[in-house]
Amino acid sequence: MFLKKGEWKMNENGAEGTLHINTVDPDNGEASGWLEDPTVQTLTISNVPSDILEAIDELAARQDRSRSSFVRRELQRIVAEYQA
Repeated sequence: MFLKKGEWKMNENGAEGTLHINTVDPDNGEASGWLEDPTVQTLTISNVPSDILEAIDELAARQDRSRSSFVRRELQRIVAEYQA
């Protein structure tokens, strides 16, 4: 399944980071519709257990960083390792 460049929209309540991608049929080039069920779960503060958030906050504090900065940096590191 191919993705059409630049096609995205936010979910119905405007949450950032939730993308719905318009897919393109590789055989005929026609749009096959919006993906309703993404293959990954959107991670939000509301679905992360509080003990995990506390551990993240402790690790972030050791590096004198905010929670979001720490998580962003760690995700970048994980993706870079995966791509290597």
